[in-house]
Amino acid sequence: MTEEQVVAFKLGTENFAIPIGYIKEIIRPTSITAVPQAKGYVRGILNLRGNVVTVINLAKQLGYSAETKDNDQKRIIILAGYQCH
Repeated sequence: MTEEQVVAFKLGTENFAIPIGYIKEIIRPTSITAVPQAKGYVRGILNLRGNVVTVINLAKQLGYSAETKDNDQKRIIILAGYQCH
């Protein structure tokens, strides 16, 4: 049996996991710039070492209303090799 390493997280009452091969890095929330007229689940963009990264609120996109108020619990997961064109 092969073991797979994942990053697990919770949205609302549901548990989710992403295989670590899809993850470039995990960062704490930083200065996010709002994007006018963006979809409701788009938090905005941030500058990550010279790269513009779109920040999505996955809970909101999936229809979960509960969002943690504890900033120590919030993280931004940067996916490896994912680009929108």
